[in-house]
Amino acid sequence: MLSKAMPAHFFALACCAMASSPESAIQTRPGELARLEFTVHGRVQRVFFRAYTKRKADALGLVGWCKNTPENTVVGVVEGESTAIEAMRVWLSTTGSPKSRIARLDVNAYSKINRTTFADFSVDDSYGHAPRQPARHANRA
Repeated sequence: MLSKAMPAHFFALACCAMASSPESAIQTRPGELARLEFTVHGRVQRVFFRAYTKRKADALGLVGWCKNTPENTVVGVVEGESTAIEAMRVWLSTTGSPKSRIARLDVNAYSKINRTTFADFSVDDSYGHAPRQPARHANRA
């Protein structure tokens, strides 16, 4: 886990593929732009996680995308002001949608950027969602 006293330029080198917790804060400066690539593990498919992620990103003024994966995770990218990126990181690691159960957030990459590369935040439906588990019914005689 990273210390809050760690200089920000070390964070970009140390963050790749690390599990994130609310305590492992990203050091930010207002007005500075950043990019966060993430993977959320847990019960995050079939619980409106992507829709709530879009809603939160829009509320924070962030751009990027998110999508489901065959591994039953949600992956995505968010770009925008670094203080909003930090708020989104905390939300992704602790809150999510009301029915989600977040096991962990992996920060796959974090970097400072000069400008954003997306026009808005979108939900990518190219994969869809994990297959629904068959209902388990008791045999009735």
